[in-house]
Amino acid sequence: MPYERAQEYANIYTAQNEIREAEQQAVRDTVLGVAPFLNSKKGDLNPGGEEAVKIVDRLQVLQGQLIFLEHLIKGLDGEYKKFLARHPG
Repeated sequence: MPYERAQEYANIYTAQNEIREAEQQAVRDTVLGVAPFLNSKKGDLNPGGEEAVKIVDRLQVLQGQLIFLEHLIKGLDGEYKKFLARHPG
């Protein structure tokens, strides 16, 4: 395999690994964001004060992580398309 082709594969694999890591972090951020609601029941009081601030902070971190993940996925999609254009069939 020519070095250039091997480098293309390596770049794609690196991007895939970055996405996998970002997905794992997004799952953790999701768990932390929704954890305060998991055992709540209908009629329970909504979180207030410091607890509400923590929840908002965690959800904002999750939002940022998902935006980052979307960016990585779009970048990899572009790399796939360029690779396939250079190497049809």
